[in-house]
Amino acid sequence: MLISKRTKASIACWIISVIVALAVIIPLRFFSSFGLSNSCLVVGLVYLGVIFFIYINRWGMFDTFRFQFINFCYSFRKGSPHKYKDAYSYQETMANKREETHPIWIPWVVVGGICLVLAIIFAFYPA
Repeated sequence: MLISKRTKASIACWIISVIVALAVIIPLRFFSSFGLSNSCLVVGLVYLGVIFFIYINRWGMFDTFRFQFINFCYSFRKGSPHKYKDAYSYQETMANKREETHPIWIPWVVVGGICLVLAIIFAFYPA
């Protein structure tokens, strides 16, 4: 039975999201003055915030800034042609690339949501 690249990436994201959450929550709980509620809150907000910014980026909100940065970098190379003619062509190219690939977001949202729920629970019933 062959597993597709997308499924392998999804499994890896699940494993990484759980391991990183535990690797942050456990040391914050035992080696700092953070409580268990605050430790879970930090992980949950970071996970959900990163996914939020990934989707803002996928909507094309930062295309103009990225286009200007690319042009700025090309201005230091002597005699190099610009990769994109104008901002519209860059935006169209990026829209095509965004249509081809989709981020894996479910593991990060699920683990982040669980961490937020645990943060609320531990705020009312400290361990």
